[in-house]
Amino acid sequence: MKKRDKKFELERIKLVERFETNPSNCYFDVEEFVSIIEYYIEYFDIESAEKALQMAFYIHPNNSELLLKQSEINFQKGEFRFSLQCLEKYPNPNDSEMLFWKAKSLVELGEINYACEYFNRIAENEKDDEYFDDLCFDIARAFHDEQYAEISIHWLKKGYEFNKKNTHLINYYAMQCALVGKYAESTKFLNESLDLDPYQAPIWVHLCENLLKEGKHNDALKAIDFAVLLDKNNFIAWKIKGELLCDTKDFDGAIKCFSKAKECAASLEETSECFFLMADCFEQKGDYDNALSCYQENIHWNKILGVTDSASLLGCAYSLLGLEKFEEALTLCEEIGNVFPEIAEGWFYKGEAFYALNRIDEAEDCYLKALEMEKNQESRLSIFISLGNIYFGKDEFDKALINYNQAYQLKQDDDNIKLLISITSYKLNDKNKAFSLLKEALKNKEDAIQFFTNFCPESEDEIDLLLNK
Repeated sequence: MKKRDKKFELERIKLVERFETNPSNCYFDVEEFVSIIEYYIEYFDIESAEKALQMAFYIHPNNSELLLKQSEINFQKGEFRFSLQCLEKYPNPNDSEMLFWKAKSLVELGEINYACEYFNRIAENEKDDEYFDDLCFDIARAFHDEQYAEISIHWLKKGYEFNKKNTHLINYYAMQCALVGKYAESTKFLNESLDLDPYQAPIWVHLCENLLKEGKHNDALKAIDFAVLLDKNNFIAWKIKGELLCDTKDFDGAIKCFSKAKECAASLEETSECFFLMADCFEQKGDYDNALSCYQENIHWNKILGVTDSASLLGCAYSLLGLEKFEEALTLCEEIGNVFPEIAEGWFYKGEAFYALNRIDEAEDCYLKALEMEKNQESRLSIFISLGNIYFGKDEFDKALINYNQAYQLKQDDDNIKLLISITSYKLNDKNKAFSLLKEALKNKEDAIQFFTNFCPESEDEIDLLLNK
């Protein structure tokens, strides 16, 4: 609730150094002890703050200013009842700072109505103060829980009306608006803040996130470009930019961004995440060598963290299939099945490996197991097609057609599925259906006839007649 300048901070640091050098042989007045205690609290050194407070009470017993610091320390320790009890002996019942800590403790204890009463009294006391906007900001932050966001916004609005140039308040206002889904309003405040100070890299990141929620992908990309320009060591900014480029299929650009994010990573979790994101991009490019390498790095870092990640193991399996290393893929799928037997994707990849190794019956069993578990429609579509291919290869065309039709129900605009149904229908002597679907597929697939005749060479004369009608 106080404004401080650089001179104050330098003097406070000297004061703390003097206190730490020889605390028992130096005299400190109440104001100096308050500064020392506040310094420790701001740097989350609650143990040192308590020691300083104990010494302060020894020299200045029952001092009201020190009672406030005792309340604040208890608050920081999460002892909110004790924080309130410290203030029972406070001599001035209308003191704004005392009421502030009392109200904050009440918020944490869920006594919201009482807290609001105290905050209203403080605001009435301080309404003519030149820093009234900062007071409103502090009150708004007391209601940090998402369920109290609207109360927080109420106080931010008061502070904003008092001073429309307080960027800290405006930024928090924007954050709270986004929290309740008011993204357009949040974006408005972020832009106002950036007009006042365009050199705020985290605010450009926040603006980017808002614009994405509003579906403004290009504007979001421009915003994140400003963020990385202002802060080249911003992990979040590089990661978000990579994700945006990945969305536009610029995988090379995305990989460069994720690599930059990895250089800026401040934790093993962030490093691991970057390897996974790069692996996904390499996979989508079809660069399975680099995808496999990055997935393996991700697994390495996860082991250090004590995490077994199914996604990275599945990524390795998919990459090995792409590299046609089917025996290695099969071995890995066995491992995945032992650790994650409930994951359908592992069974599907195992089926793909068996199929590639011409172990057809085992492949069929794996596909059927995957189908039992899989709920995702896109994944079920792939399984139906794989099962259909197995039955087609066994000349069990009835079963093949059942599975291709199941796939068609999930994706009726897929010309490849139409072709598969067309070919299978021809094998079952349903030529009207076969040629009807072939005509549909021809509209978008120039190689449809070539594909059809590869499986049904006996149909060439009939197709010539069909095309010449």
